[in-house]
Amino acid sequence: MHEQLITNMLRKYEENTNNNHKKGVNNPKTGAYSLTELVVTMAVIMVLILVIWFVLNPMEMINKTADDKKLSRCTDFAKIIASYYIGSNTFPWNVRNAAYVPTVRSADKAYIHDPTVEPEERMYWVWTLVDGQEFTESVGKSFVEDGYYIYKAAGDTYVWVCFEPKSNAFKKKAADACNSMTSTRTAPERYRTFNPCQTVDGSIPDPATGMRNLLCVAD
Repeated sequence: MHEQLITNMLRKYEENTNNNHKKGVNNPKTGAYSLTELVVTMAVIMVLILVIWFVLNPMEMINKTADDKKLSRCTDFAKIIASYYIGSNTFPWNVRNAAYVPTVRSADKAYIHDPTVEPEERMYWVWTLVDGQEFTESVGKSFVEDGYYIYKAAGDTYVWVCFEPKSNAFKKKAADACNSMTSTRTAPERYRTFNPCQTVDGSIPDPATGMRNLLCVAD
């Protein structure tokens, strides 16, 4: 049965090949492929490219890579700030600096940094950590310029370091962390102007509304 099927397929292929040669298709003596065949081939290639583009979604992959890096940085920053507090019994933003006079002078008070409304100058305390060799100058510059949110509640030694994800995969993680309907919620509570969660039902905010959820790490 299988042998007969293969034989029939081979015979059909030979017939098609002979017919094509008679018509001059891909025959060196009579010319190359016809214009119609070239157009069809190009169309198939374009369709394949579009399919690959939508399936792989390169922009999502780029954003996810950037979000992966930011999440890793958040974890590192939270640990470094916590380590500084353990060693100095204060937070770095409480240290006076010639270029930056902090508004928060007690470790018992709340501290908030929102990069969307506050100048980068308020982050000069980062250079205290650079000077103490907690991390390099390039990492410190990234911390200041890449839009990280920082939140510490009054009377709490936990410091949350957050960022706004760009990829759909990380937006889903942020939505899950903000979901008040589950017992696994891991987002910090809202405090005055600090609002890490603008949806609390597990949904991803609509970008058209300007709403966003932050993805946060604490140590």
